[in-house]
Amino acid sequence: MTKHQKEFTIIFILLFSLIAGSIYFYFSSQIVSTKETENNSTPIVCEETNREVYGTSVTGDNELKTLKDKCRLDGGVFNECGSPCKNPTEACASVCAFTCEDIPKECSE
Repeated sequence: MTKHQKEFTIIFILLFSLIAGSIYFYFSSQIVSTKETENNSTPIVCEETNREVYGTSVTGDNELKTLKDKCRLDGGVFNECGSPCKNPTEACASVCAFTCEDIPKECSE
């Protein structure tokens, strides 16, 4: 095998791994249940734990204030850069997500 063939093989394997990982992350994130806030504009991922993941972006200050208020009313602690990962031992993207943590009850609306 020539040097160029080896380089091509390595690049191909890396690209395949990246694409496969992206597809896995996309479909695994679609499995969690979603619900809507009271104004039906902000999707919320509801987990079996004591936290909620609101998403990675908001459309403006009003929506951010709504998320903070909802978290406060639920008795949680709002985090502008929380983890979107359900389980810290599973592979997950390292991005900031708006989360409400330490909620004293299960989210079951």
